[in-house]
Amino acid sequence: MTRPSTGPTPADAPASLAALHAQAFPMLSPAQVARVAPYGQTIAVPAGSVLVNCGDREAAFHIVLEGYVEVLEREADGAMHSLLLHRDGEFTGSLDLFTDRPNAVTLRADSASRLLRVDRQALARLLLADRPLAEIVLRAFMLRRIGYVRQRPYGGAILRSAAGVGQADPVLDLVVVGGGT
Repeated sequence: MTRPSTGPTPADAPASLAALHAQAFPMLSPAQVARVAPYGQTIAVPAGSVLVNCGDREAAFHIVLEGYVEVLEREADGAMHSLLLHRDGEFTGSLDLFTDRPNAVTLRADSASRLLRVDRQALARLLLADRPLAEIVLRAFMLRRIGYVRQRPYGGAILRSAAGVGQADPVLDLVVVGGGT
């Protein structure tokens, strides 16, 4: 990453909302999915199957091979509402896959689906072994977290680079500040 000078110019203007969405929810190519396959296991699940439960600590990274996976959030009154629907080639997950925090959402198969399931430890090995995939996955996770936090009345996000203006910086610090009950 190269730290831009202050103030956007046409060459370094912020990405459009559509471009940011495409980076937060990228669709992996068949070749990319094939590179992930040795780290996971293909599973078939019927419609309505819960893959990850809100509040549980057990989580996994899933790539949708066929079907749809819905991401649900629990409201304060216990009701669930849909945040989004993952389709073929898209993957589930967030930065919480690297912590022991309880899951913030529930994942449920919206239709009979075939998925590639990768557990936390295997995901960590994959990201260390395949830098191009790591960049896609980690960027998606960061953008998802920023988007999620921005929707909350009690959160915020800070991106910080230690590089000087115009210098390449291989490390970008992300600090997410949230609160609430």
